[in-house]
Amino acid sequence: MHTWSNCRKPGAAQRTEYLLRQMCDLAIRNRNTTALPIDASNNPRKSKLRVDDPSLEPDKYTFCTALRAWAKSSDRKHGATNAERVLAKMQSLYHSDPTRNHLFKPNQVAYNIVLNAHAHSSEDGSAERAERMLNRMLDKQTSKTELEFPEAGTSSDTVSYDDGIQPGRITFNTVLDAYAKSLR
Repeated sequence: MHTWSNCRKPGAAQRTEYLLRQMCDLAIRNRNTTALPIDASNNPRKSKLRVDDPSLEPDKYTFCTALRAWAKSSDRKHGATNAERVLAKMQSLYHSDPTRNHLFKPNQVAYNIVLNAHAHSSEDGSAERAERMLNRMLDKQTSKTELEFPEAGTSSDTVSYDDGIQPGRITFNTVLDAYAKSLR
């Protein structure tokens, strides 16, 4: 996943997000069923990897890897929107059960990655979206998010950014950078 996130080839961000989705699906199935070992041949006796392997459980670091993939994506037009959508999924997983899903709680790094994606985006209104995201962090507004991955192209304007994260110097400078680059 990390390799795909650092690759700027077309489709790399989509592949990274696909792997994240697979990890999420596997984790959900693992929580709901008794897991069996798996391998490429589906032969439980040959496998050293188990479906219930805790190292396959996604966390804030795997989500940040997917966020970074979209931020570095060759798709400068939609990378920021897609990063914001992945952040919305991260938030919805955390808020659906904060005790059980504490590993999904977004941190300041996650927000800064999305803001940085907006700063480098060629999408119209990206700087304004970054500012709205910052304002929601400052205002600590709350709203309910969906449990599924929001579909590509949907707006995340209804997503709450109140995860107890205080914007820092990098957060503010990144929003300023988004406006500076939007003027070019």
